[in-house]
Amino acid sequence: MIDSPAEVVEMHRNGKLRVLAVTGAQRTPALPDVPTLRESGIDVVVDNFFGLYGPANMPAAVTERIDKAVAQALALPDVREKLLNLAMVADHGGSQLLASTQASQYKRWEDPIKRSGFKAE
Repeated sequence: MIDSPAEVVEMHRNGKLRVLAVTGAQRTPALPDVPTLRESGIDVVVDNFFGLYGPANMPAAVTERIDKAVAQALALPDVREKLLNLAMVADHGGSQLLASTQASQYKRWEDPIKRSGFKAE
């Protein structure tokens, strides 16, 4: 199965599940003993990202206030440590970075999804 490291890291640490590889370009600090797919001979890199979304046409001032609050929360040492323990990196780049990341992911996956024949119901 392929899942988010946050979902399986504790099971791996407790010996209830063995993580064979991570999909990112680099090993995750939460699972330093687990190789990447590339290190395992599979030339695939898939990174996970999370975003915070609001309603369309949200005023820029509200977006900026939320961006600032999220950046402040993610800068707290206890929050960063908790996220790292879940194999997540607190790398807040704001709404512009989220928009460009999302656009690049749509572009990256559009062709493989079309070629797969997948149709949403």
